[in-house]
Amino acid sequence: MQELKKNLENSRIKLQRMKEEFTASAQEYRDVCYMLLGYKIDRTGHKNYRISNMYADSAEEYLTFTLCEDGIEMVHTDYSTSLGELVELHLHQHRSIPVFLSALTMELFTRTTMQQEIA
Repeated sequence: MQELKKNLENSRIKLQRMKEEFTASAQEYRDVCYMLLGYKIDRTGHKNYRISNMYADSAEEYLTFTLCEDGIEMVHTDYSTSLGELVELHLHQHRSIPVFLSALTMELFTRTTMQQEIA
């Protein structure tokens, strides 16, 4: 019985260490994605994701996406509505979320850079 208790405790310790390692690795992955791609991605619910650009002016400037059977779709929000031209060109005409997100990053970067140069 003592042997079983010892094994159980060792297993619990090992499981806790694995959970901690997984959490640390997941956070590192999120941080690297943010540094490389410029977007913070948060899971907000079952198949729902919110992404925020590093050059956004405020926390309210985020996009929401939902996983669907045939891919991923952007959920229309006040912020996405304000991006009319980019949405029309890159999502509706070109049907490319990566190009849309890249164009948005360039627009936000340019806006931020211009504001800094003017100041």
